[in-house]
Amino acid sequence: MVAAATTTGQASASAWEWGTTVELQLADLPRRDGYVLWAVDDDGRRERAGTWGSTESGAALVRGASSIPRTELARVEVTDRQGRTLLTFNFSELPST
Repeated sequence: MVAAATTTGQASASAWEWGTTVELQLADLPRRDGYVLWAVDDDGRRERAGTWGSTESGAALVRGASSIPRTELARVEVTDRQGRTLLTFNFSELPST
């Protein structure tokens, strides 16, 4: 995991017939007008997997989905709506679930 400022979190990814579900538990998100979850495959192709708005606490529980197969999911990234990366979770070296 790579974090921007004090943002922290955990992520998991689960395989499905149609692609991958990603679940995030995030804390200390900087105040922004919204956030985007991106799924990135082994070749660097990015696909939007979810969006959400800010919370008073700076925390968020997020579930997103991507058509990228779990076996090809390299990482997921959390950005603000302007595209600034806040967090990256690498999955390529983890076992598939």
